[in-house]
Amino acid sequence: MKLGLKITGSVSPLYIVQCAATILCFSYTNWFANGLFAKRPMRLMGAWSFSFYLLHEPFLRIAEMLVKSGISDWVAALLGEGASLLAAFVVHIYVEKPRQTIIKRISGASFLLVVREFSLHGQKF
Repeated sequence: MKLGLKITGSVSPLYIVQCAATILCFSYTNWFANGLFAKRPMRLMGAWSFSFYLLHEPFLRIAEMLVKSGISDWVAALLGEGASLLAAFVVHIYVEKPRQTIIKRISGASFLLVVREFSLHGQKF
């Protein structure tokens, strides 16, 4: 059994309807979406999402090589995605968060300088 989707040049209309229905369901506030996305694991994955986006492709390529070497599709997929999540967590904690703090500090200081300049010249926002 293969996990991958075989794209042959066109997308099934059913797939498009399913995607549209999913987007519609989560576009409005409801108990299901609030209950699902308010949970801590989902919030953490949201915080790690950019790192995950950047890192998941190489891990999936490694999983693909594992499948070619004879490991089960499911095991390779779980290993690849698990390793991707772990790497995303590490990059988020040790790269993204410290940079966000620095950027916020710099942008806050820049904004204060602009406000000070305007106030010295008697101009108002």
